[in-house]
Amino acid sequence: MPISPDEPDAVGPEGRRLCTRDELVEFVRVKDGPVAGEVLDRLINSASERLNAVRQFYASTGTRTFQVDGRMTRLSDLDISHECTVLADGVELTAADLRWLHRMNHPAHAVVLYRDVGTLTVTGHWGWPEIPDGIRTACLEWASRAYFQRQSRQADVVMNHETGVEDRYFVRMPSSVGAALVPYRLLGI
Repeated sequence: MPISPDEPDAVGPEGRRLCTRDELVEFVRVKDGPVAGEVLDRLINSASERLNAVRQFYASTGTRTFQVDGRMTRLSDLDISHECTVLADGVELTAADLRWLHRMNHPAHAVVLYRDVGTLTVTGHWGWPEIPDGIRTACLEWASRAYFQRQSRQADVVMNHETGVEDRYFVRMPSSVGAALVPYRLLGI
């Protein structure tokens, strides 16, 4: 999905932003003001949204439902260091019913089930407790690159025929951002 400085706040709550405006101002070394601040906020929101589409890097609590196809299911971004509840077809599972497979210091888990299950409902903490430094830097790099491309008009422009307004966007993920995401990619199970 392209990154756009002209879109509204698509990320929502502050907790989903992967860096702050102050960090971006320091990173880009630009003067913060009402107009620049609004543009910087939109760029941060857009970069955060694109990075969070790869993985959930912000922390949240909630319930997710998974369709089970086999004896192993990936529970991406579940932090099992906190209490979590696992329901299989509405019945709570115990330690005898499952086995956790996880990576150290990384909320990417899979669960091996010892019985047939159709639907798995998991309530718990999702995402990283703190945004990883590499992801924070990737967000800063992507937002700053979009800021400078916007200034030099190095953006693709699409005309919205309904409103007559042009929309600028930056299609490609910078290679440095892609490299920063490599350790966080989910491998097949």
